[in-house]
Amino acid sequence: MKKLIFGYGVTGKSVEEYFQESNVNYLIYDENKELNIPNELVFDTSRYSEIDEVIISPGVKPSNSLLEKLYLIEKPVITDIDIFNNIYKGKIIGITGTNGKTTFVNLLTGFLKSQGSESIAVGNVGRSPLEIVDKKFDYVVMELSSFQLHYINKLNLFMGVILNIYEDHLDWHKDFEEYANSKKRIKEFISEENVVTNFLDSNDINNFDKEFDLSKLPFYKNTSEMFLKVIEHLNFNKKIGYEFLLNSKTDEHRFEIVDEFNDVVFINDSKS
Repeated sequence: MKKLIFGYGVTGKSVEEYFQESNVNYLIYDENKELNIPNELVFDTSRYSEIDEVIISPGVKPSNSLLEKLYLIEKPVITDIDIFNNIYKGKIIGITGTNGKTTFVNLLTGFLKSQGSESIAVGNVGRSPLEIVDKKFDYVVMELSSFQLHYINKLNLFMGVILNIYEDHLDWHKDFEEYANSKKRIKEFISEENVVTNFLDSNDINNFDKEFDLSKLPFYKNTSEMFLKVIEHLNFNKKIGYEFLLNSKTDEHRFEIVDEFNDVVFINDSKS
């Protein structure tokens, strides 16, 4: 039997590389017929019987007709993150939200490294976790999009963070409720004994302005508050975290504060 790599973008190619290294047989399907896929690997509907599992790329919409057919004939559909989760046993911090995910993931990973913790950023930030599945880290910081959270079956998180939820991706999700519920699925992946202490929501944030002058930081207030709250839960010194933020800067065009005028904060997020 073979695996079906459904979608041959960045995620699909990472899955293919992992399968090649692991001697797993596979086929590939992508609706872009101009992609250079060897003929012997191309999946078509005459080959359903060869497939025992589907690895879906997050860009594939749930309404895709082939995907609906695969569900109908009860082919298991998983993600690269499911494969990773079945193998990797270290601490994973999941980060989701509408705005500022990549900035937050990079900040947290950089801070953890600065404190001597072996850490790496994976997921929607641009690196498949399968690339590091055979390595060991103190923390894997995983950026999770609503698309990924929609499809993931199982993920053993040490900590989960929702930065914010605003209306977005309604060309992929059927409505805002489905989009928001996809984000909130991160709660399902936190072990029961850690769900109270290790699940963080922006509604739980204390007013750090009483302790630190967040206006001096080059980041959106929500980003700074959540960062300080997360490192506090990880038992790092908040003052060291504040100094780290003070000496950091935003990535260009990624949730980059431009100015504040009449109580309106203007943010350049044009890269997204």
